Amino acid sequence: MQPTPLPDLEAVEAYFNGWEIYQQVIQHNYMEHQEISQVLSNYLQSHYPQPFTFLDLGCGDASFSRRLFDKNIPLAYTAVDLSATALGLARQNFQDVSFVVNFHHQELSAFLKTNPQRFDVILSSFSVHHLDSDQRQKYLHQVYQHLNPQGVLLFVDVFRQEEESRLTYLQRYADNIQQYWTALTPATQSSLIDHIVASDYPETESSLREWSLKAGFRQIETIYAGGRDTQKILAIS
Repeated sequence: MQPTPLPDLEAVEAYFNGWEIYQQVIQHNYMEHQEISQVLSNYLQSHYPQPFTFLDLGCGDASFSRRLFDKNIPLAYTAVDLSATALGLARQNFQDVSFVVNFHHQELSAFLKTNPQRFDVILSSFSVHHLDSDQRQKYLHQVYQHLNPQGVLLFVDVFRQEEESRLTYLQRYADNIQQYWTALTPATQSSLIDHIVASDYPETESSLREWSLKAGFRQIETIYAGGRDTQKILAIS
């Protein structure tokens, strides 16, 4: 397993324009989307009982966020993604809602740089592990500038264990796919592993906490830790 030296966002975009593989991962709950959705839904109900503005950074097909709004109705929903294929599906998933929706086909940092709007809730779900450390720190600074007072960044992503190297993480994740993601064909498993090795650069939770404080945030709470010590949700405000 030989990882590439830096993330390639063009390769990431090309991979996720073939959205069918990731849909299978979501369908079989291999990245714990069902549990994460429930935790986020509960968080929104308890912290944002009034209508709120919601920014979805890396929305994919937005089916994940759409489920959140079954019980938590936003004032407006804005979604950004690099995959044109996924955004086309996202528009379909939101065509029957009564609130304002806006979709942007853009790289996340580029959107944050050019859009001055602020939001009550920003969701970043399984998207910025494709960035390197410097890009991720810049991203956190940008997100902070787009939050309203009392707003929150709900940061959902994969994390390395403390003191775990990227290479060790990649091997651990690949082993997990081969052992547990059994509904996927060997070819699909191999495609996913190749993508992860080429494009995934997860950080440790301690690094994310440190960078969040440097960006201006004051409070960081881990509200979910996944069963295989990879997926986590941080509520950052």
